Amino acid sequence: SIMSGVQSLSLDGDAMKECLASNRPANKITEDIENAEQIGITGTPFLLINGKRLKIPNLELLKEIFAKI
Repeated sequence: SIMSGVQSLSLDGDAMKECLASNRPANKITEDIENAEQIGITGTPFLLINGKRLKIPNLELLKEIFAKI
């Protein structure tokens, strides 16, 4: 569970409970989805390089692109 992870990482359990109860995470996820839809992101993975979508990313192509960058 999330709370066991919080405990094992020595995080503030009360702050986590308050955050989860507030719906802030759900609101942020909804906002991110809306922003993605506005710019045409349809799912994951979705890779943009210099504003251009790389439709079929593969390791060799990525290595070549990053080497040039």
